[in-house]
Amino acid sequence: METTTTLVQNAQVLIGKTIFAEGWHYDNGGMISGIITEIVKSRFGYDNFDVYVETVNPLSMDSFSFNSKQLETLIADGKLPTANKFLNTGTNAEIK
Repeated sequence: METTTTLVQNAQVLIGKTIFAEGWHYDNGGMISGIITEIVKSRFGYDNFDVYVETVNPLSMDSFSFNSKQLETLIADGKLPTANKFLNTGTNAEIK
């Protein structure tokens, strides 16, 4: 696992790319769709990183949180493995 500073630096390659991400945790859910403008260490949670977007969809949130493993996977593969929709929590994301 990379250090926080290194991971944020490595994640800068994603800026300017388009992302679609959706996630749910029990009864709460949300999604982002847009061009990545900023990636920073989250103020909330030890292992969380916030990805900010310029939205292209009026239903999109302005930011979405990923843990370090998810962010490393997005950098390396451009997408997360498809989450099981029958579980109470999950995150799907793809970079284009």
